[in-house]
Amino acid sequence: MTDKQPEALRLADALDERRVTRWVHATGDTPRAAGYAVDVECAQAAAELRRLHEVNAELVEAIKAALSDEQPYIEGVTKAQIVLEKLKGNNNG
Repeated sequence: MTDKQPEALRLADALDERRVTRWVHATGDTPRAAGYAVDVECAQAAAELRRLHEVNAELVEAIKAALSDEQPYIEGVTKAQIVLEKLKGNNNG
């Protein structure tokens, strides 16, 4: 069995590698490429994908705990509530 990377993390890695061309505009001249820079929005999107992937994993574990016969239902619900509060804290709304 291979350990395949989750799609969200694969996409986050691809976004982190994205570069944009830096252009130099000299007065009266045609713009020319002057190297590459990190695409800031892609880097931010990658960070958010990783954060949401982590929160999703925590929620899955909380649901499993709530449905498990090995521990009380309320413990799983409590875990889910903690994760949701964490998610609210990172959401600016």
